[in-house]
Amino acid sequence: MGSGRPDFQQSTITTSFWVTETKINCTSAHTIHTLQDETKAIEIYNHGPNIFHMLINGTADTDSRPISPKTSRSMDVDADTIGLICAAGQTASVWVTELG
Repeated sequence: MGSGRPDFQQSTITTSFWVTETKINCTSAHTIHTLQDETKAIEIYNHGPNIFHMLINGTADTDSRPISPKTSRSMDVDADTIGLICAAGQTASVWVTELG
């Protein structure tokens, strides 16, 4: 005689996810980074040397969200693109990590 619920069935839950990392050399020329299909979250890290500005699903300008050097931002996203730009004469190495 078994113990437990007689209607119990063991099930297996399978989950999978992926991670991609892209380096973007951000300049004063507007850059659009296209996110992969099914991207659920991103982390953006500014390696420096300058501030860059970003906008989700839009064209970034220097009034967009600033990201300081040596800092990162993580967020859930429902977006297709990220716009990035630096002020005139400045550059930043930006790493975009996508999780899906």
